[in-house]
Parts: sequence; structure tokens; C-alpha cells
Amino acid sequence: VGIGITLVTSLLIVFYLRSRLTKILVDLCGTEHRAGFWTALSNVTLVLVPLIFALFSRPEVRDGQVSYSDVSGQLMWAFLGLVLALLVLAYVISQFTSRSSDPK
Repeated sequence: VGIGITLVTSLLIVFYLRSRLTKILVDLCGTEHRAGFWTALSNVTLVLVPLIFALFSRPEVRDGQVSYSDVSGQLMWAFLGLVLALLVLAYVISQFTSRSSDPK
């Protein structure tokens, strides 16, 4: 359940950010091909990092059932990974956008 919620949430965020991210990356990279690569890499990162974090906190199965607190702990780690991936992506893009907008 936790992995499924993590995957759906990550995919929704990727879908939400995709067009906006592509536009910024086309501006920064200069060509659509380069921007397409970096967009794809960003999308994969935004899906895999939360999944990896979620896998670090696997719920324990007792008597054929998983406790709610175990799943919520898994989701906490997954969302922490998602926020971390988003912050790193935002930081990297902000560094390049501030450099490209500085007059020289």
C-alpha cells in the first residue's frame, strides 16, 4: 500500500511539473533535445528517490496484516525522499537561472 501511494503521488507531481520544468529547461539548455534529456532525468529522479526511501522502511507483516503505523512510517520516509528530491532539483535549477539572468 505504501509503495503504491508513493508511486501515485510521485507520478502526480511529475505530471504537474512536467510542462513547467520543460519550459525552464529549454530556456536554460538552449535546445529541446537537451531539455528533453534533463526533463526525463528529473522525472526519473522524482519517482525513484521516494521509492528508494520507502523501501528503506518496509512495514512488518504480523499475522498476515500490516499495521497502520508501519505504513504511515513508510509514507513519511517516502515523502521525505520526494521533498528532498524536489529541493535538490529546485536548488540546481535556481543556481542556473540566477546565473543566466545576471547581466555581464
